[in-house]
Amino acid sequence: RSAFLTRSLRKMDKNIKQDGYGHSTTCIDSDNQNAVIRFLLSERVFGYPGSDGSYLSNYRHYVFNCHPLISIFFMNSQHPFERKRRIIVFLCTFAFTIFL
Repeated sequence: RSAFLTRSLRKMDKNIKQDGYGHSTTCIDSDNQNAVIRFLLSERVFGYPGSDGSYLSNYRHYVFNCHPLISIFFMNSQHPFERKRRIIVFLCTFAFTIFL
C-alpha cells in the first residue's frame, strides 16, 4: 500500500511546473488523483514532529517553536533556529517594546 503511494507521489513530483512568478503548480492526472484521495482517507496524520496530528497538538507545537519567549525553553531539538539566536531575538524584541 505505501509503495503504491510512494510511486504515485513520485509521479506527481515529475508533473510539478514553475510559472513565471516562482510558484509551483502540480498537474494531477486521474491515476494520481485517486492515489491522493486514498492517501487522505487512510487516516494518516499531518503536523509538527512530536504532535499527534490534532489541531490542539499542532497549535501547541507551533507555539513551542515560534513564540519568542516560550520557544527558548520548549523548542524542537531539530529546529534549525538554535537557542542562542532565539535569546537574541527575544532580547531585541523586549528592548524594542520597552523603549518604544
